[in-house]
Amino acid sequence: MVKEILIHTQFLQEGMELARDIEADGILLVAKGTILTAKMVRQFIHNKIFHVWINEEIHTENFKIYQQNYEAFDKLVKMVRDDKPIDMEQITDIVEKFSNTHSYSSLLKYINGIRKVDHYTYQHSLNVCYLAMMLAKWSGSNPNDAALAGLCHDLGKIKVGQDILNKPGDLTEEEWREVKRHSFLGYDILLQSGDLSKEVLAAVLYHHERSDGTGYPQGLKGDKIPELARILAIVDVFDALTSDRSYRDKKDFFEVLQFMHNQYQEFDLRLLRIFTEHMLDILVGEQVLLSNNQVGRIVFKNPYRPFSPLIQTEDGFIDLSKTDEIKIARMF
Repeated sequence: MVKEILIHTQFLQEGMELARDIEADGILLVAKGTILTAKMVRQFIHNKIFHVWINEEIHTENFKIYQQNYEAFDKLVKMVRDDKPIDMEQITDIVEKFSNTHSYSSLLKYINGIRKVDHYTYQHSLNVCYLAMMLAKWSGSNPNDAALAGLCHDLGKIKVGQDILNKPGDLTEEEWREVKRHSFLGYDILLQSGDLSKEVLAAVLYHHERSDGTGYPQGLKGDKIPELARILAIVDVFDALTSDRSYRDKKDFFEVLQFMHNQYQEFDLRLLRIFTEHMLDILVGEQVLLSNNQVGRIVFKNPYRPFSPLIQTEDGFIDLSKTDEIKIARMF
């Protein structure tokens, strides 16, 4: 199914097809249906055109990639559950499929649309794998190692009772201690494979550490936490809060990004800023409900007040950066 999607100029690639005309001051620059070249993309950036609509066979490609990886991860989980050696070739194949995705923004939107409570463990691991890979690319870290760590970060939970993990109420102290063991359990499972780098192993072990020292298992602070673990901390929390669970409903992208921004002391500030900026770029073009009950669409992200974008409604434009009375209530 061909679908129009809005994509940031920096992520355009040669061979993409424009879905809508591009104009500047009423003058047609490039007509819809045009196949993009590298020179065209450079001209867009020069002319300060930051988002364009393209045609993409989004559903077919993303469904195929995600479904193949889901089935491969299912086999991996069964190996761990049966105490069998991990198939490292299967793990690297999952990472490779994600790394070959043509449009990260469209896959992220696809991921957000297929979340199911009963498939949370599998989907969360795949989502964290992909998000970690993207954040590593954006921040100049090692995307392959980040993806491997993201995919495997919660394998230890397979050895924790599902009744505890899915408990709707508060955990007892004993149950909470059991849950916190999962990072050690996952580390041990991967250590026995003998095929993963020490950086990946450390990321799995420390992905619940927090920059302010409130995390576990060792209460590490700041730069004492390995960089890959700091990447996982951000994307793990983001995906968990944007997913439905048996004990709570999911929150939308915008709400979660604001929440994490307010909890900045728990995360690496540089990585959180990079993640927030790129994720908010993805939301340009998305439909929102405002606090005054108007429905609109995000058309521009204010670089100085990223959580107060320009909104287009049926009645015109509302610049949220110039008013404190109207805010984004939720996304559709």
